[in-house]
Amino acid sequence: EDSSTVTGKDRGTLVLGAQSQINDRWQYSTEHSYSAFGSEPAMAATYGVNYTPSDSWAYSFGVLTGDNTESDGTTVKRRGLSLGARYSGGDDLKAGLRGEFRTEDSDNPTRAQDRKTLLLSGYFERKTSEDWRLIGNLDAVLSDADTDNLRDGRYVEARLGYAYRPV
Repeated sequence: EDSSTVTGKDRGTLVLGAQSQINDRWQYSTEHSYSAFGSEPAMAATYGVNYTPSDSWAYSFGVLTGDNTESDGTTVKRRGLSLGARYSGGDDLKAGLRGEFRTEDSDNPTRAQDRKTLLLSGYFERKTSEDWRLIGNLDAVLSDADTDNLRDGRYVEARLGYAYRPV
């Protein structure tokens, strides 16, 4: 039985979350999702902290933890860590980079579903004159499964452009 088939009968997921501003520089957030009504119950929690030391820089840090029970009873534990940075030099320069590393570990040795995934996302925009901008972005997902090549993934998309944006 292939537990990755989506049947559309899971009856949804309950998601609860909150954000709190500690002061002008620190903010934290949490989000919990719970899906208990389908054939593969899952629960996940995400916690994050944002630090903005100045008008130009912002940093983020997050952790993800969750468990998913497959239709055959296998439990898959998901863990993740994310880091990000953004820079804004006013209208002249904007850039950001975010990375996330996730692991999935199965408790069933006969049906190993262990996987490691790295996600990257970045962007920049540089104002070269009043009407022209140099822009670019990068999105990448690199995923390796321990035993099954079909679950491996490589996705990289990069764009670079020079844009005319009159005021």
